[in-house]
Amino acid sequence: MRIYAPAREMITPLDVPPLCLSHQVRMVPDSEEEPRSSPELRTQSYRCPAPACDLNWERRLGYFKTATNQQTFQFGIDGKRCPTPGHFFLYLGESVEGGKTRVWRCAVEHCRHIHTESI
Repeated sequence: MRIYAPAREMITPLDVPPLCLSHQVRMVPDSEEEPRSSPELRTQSYRCPAPACDLNWERRLGYFKTATNQQTFQFGIDGKRCPTPGHFFLYLGESVEGGKTRVWRCAVEHCRHIHTESI
């Protein structure tokens, strides 16, 4: 008798990097992927390329700011979560209609959850 474990969802590099909430520019990978033994545990953080912007994004933390002399580490900024357990935070994938509509995406491959909001 064989027992099969349920397939785990793969966390893959994003096909569309997050947008910076402040500058509306594509964020860039902060460093190489974290080395982990299991592919589903790998993650990638992103940072805003604008000078003096300390905004970052990572699927487990959402948008976050790095620590400075004036501010402590802050995460979950504008935190929207995927309703699927284990998928964590969404990221801003698009800003459309002149910035009046934001499209938030899940970082897990093949997850269909998209959250649209008007601002």
